[in-house]
Amino acid sequence: MGQQSLTGTKPRALVVVLGALGDFILALPLIQALSQSAQLLLATRGGYRALLPPDPPIGEFFDTDGPFGAALFTSGGRLTPWTGKLLHGAQVHLLMRSDDVVRDNLSTEGVSNIVWHNPRPAAPPHVARQHMERAGFSCPESFDCAPVMPMPGNGNQLWIHPGSGSPSKNASPDFFAEFAKEWRARDGGRITLSFGEADLKLHGMVKRVFEKHGVPHEEIVCPSLGELREALANRAALYLGNDSGVSHLAAALGVPTIACFLHANADIWRPVGRVLVLPAPGVEQARSPQLWQRIDRLRKAGCPSRIANYAPIASVPRCT
Repeated sequence: MGQQSLTGTKPRALVVVLGALGDFILALPLIQALSQSAQLLLATRGGYRALLPPDPPIGEFFDTDGPFGAALFTSGGRLTPWTGKLLHGAQVHLLMRSDDVVRDNLSTEGVSNIVWHNPRPAAPPHVARQHMERAGFSCPESFDCAPVMPMPGNGNQLWIHPGSGSPSKNASPDFFAEFAKEWRARDGGRITLSFGEADLKLHGMVKRVFEKHGVPHEEIVCPSLGELREALANRAALYLGNDSGVSHLAAALGVPTIACFLHANADIWRPVGRVLVLPAPGVEQARSPQLWQRIDRLRKAGCPSRIANYAPIASVPRCT
């Protein structure tokens, strides 16, 4: 695979994505846009490789938790001769704050075209739009609602992921249970609860709350990312979760997604796709007819197509 990466006349572009699952998902539009005119190299956590869609093809994948990351982020670090050859003359997009060590190490390999992307913007527009603009691409009108890697599926279940990377981001288990109870009354569909490693402390409590509310459900505990992607795409008719990486994944797959945002600015961090944001939801809201009318519209809206081509800002108006 590496030898093929140097073939052809396209310039090379490396994208370095650090951070959690949501950060990786929100970088996918940038990755797809750059692939239109460049041979794409990607550096991120090794586990995220299982989530990469077949399009765009990745010429070379580097694990930031492996030797590549150690060489890039260590003062005086040297990449392998083959990697250095790949990067020589490439454009490098780093989704991280400017870092002198990284700049020096890339300069040693003949990289002068470096684009730094603020990974934690404090103000709108959406972070994915900011990445795109920083790279010189415009965002079409459908950008916010277009899933980045839609997968066909005939799911009929409500999928709930009640955890996140921080307890402060989590809506009440009673809200999730009451929402699931209302779903069963209205739709009659089955319910799946998922838990990752970071959510295991919640597992017992959430299970007890669902039992208290009389809500039967299935559970998926600590699936691999590949297993999670396949199950979400094939089972979920509707997804409910917090401000979490799994919420970003569900929306990216084209699943109608309800995302609970307790603190973060959803104008910057909401998932990209068919998404309804609930700010600090309470138990009473789970039974609200107005909420369920909005959910019905979300589900009936249909799944927009993935954006196939992004135009350079020079030829179209900038995002607003």
